[in-house]
Amino acid sequence: MREQAWRRPGLLVGVGAALLVIFLIVLGGVLRGDKLPPGPPPESTGTPIERVDVEVRDDATLTVPGTGRAAVGSFEAAPGESYLMQFEVVTTKPEGSPGTAMYLGVSLNCSGTGGAGSGSIGGTQNLLTGEATTLRNQFVLGSTEGGPQSCNISVSAPNPEVAAQGTTIELDVRWTAQQVDGQLVEEESEKRLPTTVPVDGREIVFAHTLDLEDSRGRPLNILSSLHLTACTGVNGSRENGRDWCDAADVDAGGSEVDLILRADLLDDDGQVCGQIDVFSATVHIDRHTHHLLMTIDETVDVGQSACGVALRLTVTVADRGPAPVVVHGGASSFVVVDADNTGGGSSDG
Repeated sequence: MREQAWRRPGLLVGVGAALLVIFLIVLGGVLRGDKLPPGPPPESTGTPIERVDVEVRDDATLTVPGTGRAAVGSFEAAPGESYLMQFEVVTTKPEGSPGTAMYLGVSLNCSGTGGAGSGSIGGTQNLLTGEATTLRNQFVLGSTEGGPQSCNISVSAPNPEVAAQGTTIELDVRWTAQQVDGQLVEEESEKRLPTTVPVDGREIVFAHTLDLEDSRGRPLNILSSLHLTACTGVNGSRENGRDWCDAADVDAGGSEVDLILRADLLDDDGQVCGQIDVFSATVHIDRHTHHLLMTIDETVDVGQSACGVALRLTVTVADRGPAPVVVHGGASSFVVVDADNTGGGSSDG
């Protein structure tokens, strides 16, 4: 809760009296012709906008069915600047609470002057009883005209007809805004997503190529969140007006999914002259989890002597089955930022 400023009237009266005495003494000196000591040089009248690094943290509760908002805050965006926006929600479905799993939807929402939408990102996941869960995502906010930006995190579990009805969870929520002076790029998810990866199939879901001269000798932080749905049922796979799970392919066994982030060094002809295996992990999405928001947070450090002229970054999803897996577009993201701005990190799901 924001603290309100307050003043002590007695203190103000004392200060005012002291200032009046000083003024009269100085005035008397001037009238007598006394010379005053030289004062300090005049200060600059400019008002530079300081670098913005904001963190807003809050505690919240949510009971099924229900929705809510938390971590309501704002910051002043400078004209023409870009900001890395990130959120994190940490929670656990309590032991002994109704149902085996509980649906949770979260999103970070920001709007500019006059309520104009500036950006949002979110995700959904089914919380398993007793299992600590962290949901993270990010996007780049570009401020053309500048001005105040108001942001909040929304949480929802709106369906009343579920086994988890009556469950109450505690949430630790936070969002950050970081003004980035160096490299900050975001790949649009709509280029390749949404998509359904079949059993024994693999697909590149994000790809971005950078000029190697802009990256050589500088660590880069790669942030990619993937919103995944295992085709344990058709429900929950809908996006862009259609179901991405085919009823004929549904399997209650869920999906065993490999996630691979890699960096390839390319020569003048676009051929690979070197490779950097950055990150790989295997996650299982069963029928109870169904939805998963998985975040990769890794650092790529390309040496000065690296071959080639370009750096190609890719995120690949491979599905071992027995069910296909959907990679959603609306809540999947891919951001590259100078690691000096973020400090690098680790991957979680």
